[in-house]
Amino acid sequence: FVNAQYLQYAKGQSPLATGVAILPLPIAMIIVSRRSVTLAARIGSRAVVTGGLLLLATGLVAMSFMTATTPYVVYALALLVIASGMGLSVPALSTGIVTALPPAQAGTGSGLNSAVREIGSALGVAVIGTILTSKFTSALPSPLGDGSTSTSQTFRAARELGPSIHDQTVTAFSDAMAIGFRVVAAIVLLSAVQPYVTRRLLRSQ
Repeated sequence: FVNAQYLQYAKGQSPLATGVAILPLPIAMIIVSRRSVTLAARIGSRAVVTGGLLLLATGLVAMSFMTATTPYVVYALALLVIASGMGLSVPALSTGIVTALPPAQAGTGSGLNSAVREIGSALGVAVIGTILTSKFTSALPSPLGDGSTSTSQTFRAARELGPSIHDQTVTAFSDAMAIGFRVVAAIVLLSAVQPYVTRRLLRSQ
């Protein structure tokens, strides 16, 4: 959701170039996810999931520093870190859910896992989308008004108003994107450490 807007509006790429630019994300996820379950069997699911979530949070923080002038190589490396984190954690979590249940309930566990993943994806888009929209519109240069139009229309109007307004609009978008990525990274980081904190609290009691 955010990557496509960043590449098209901040970097000025076409929809086709945007699709190609994001390819490192799914490719790396496929490669890493094939090794996740094997690695979990060797060192434990908890370590693999935690490591994956920490990688994911690191990649999200790295994405928060992307601007219109960021080289593609740097952007692609951040995508690879995010993909590696997701590729490690998602299969290990899915396998853990299914194997924790009796064989007769494996189908229920798989369905629940899919439902939770979809809900999480929707919530993630909602959170970062809300932050991005609110921060972006509030930081727009005054000639663009209150930013009540769509992002594409806002950037189209900014280009018509000249390079200075367009550059300010790109900066406003990049700054808003940075805040959104950092909030989501903080949520992922909390998810990574929460099981350890909970176990320690239970032991102390």
